[in-house]
Amino acid sequence: MSLCTELSIFTLKMRKTLEIKIAGFGSCCGNRAFDAEHVVAYEASEMMRVWLKKGLVDCAIVACEGAGTVITANGRLVQGIGARLTRIISISPIPEVIERVGRRLELFWIRLLHGLTSLKV
Repeated sequence: MSLCTELSIFTLKMRKTLEIKIAGFGSCCGNRAFDAEHVVAYEASEMMRVWLKKGLVDCAIVACEGAGTVITANGRLVQGIGARLTRIISISPIPEVIERVGRRLELFWIRLLHGLTSLKV
């Protein structure tokens, strides 16, 4: 099989995978799902969820298609973002996704700012 044929097959598989994610989970769209259910239990986002739950880390910094870089202590959000983020090469801002993720982060930022103001240096 030639390299050109292999690249064509790979491109078709990538396209099909993305089409499934768009149809099933709203990936790369304003209605992007952040459901943390029914995912594999051994990928990075699932490990971060456990670390957050056990208090081993204070927050996670993750890439989210549609929202960019997200800093959060919400393990379910981390898992919901990362669970279906495979094979993404680049992302673009989507206002609806940023708004939905932002609503989940407000409490975290309030706690973070409170913690920073009470630090004794």
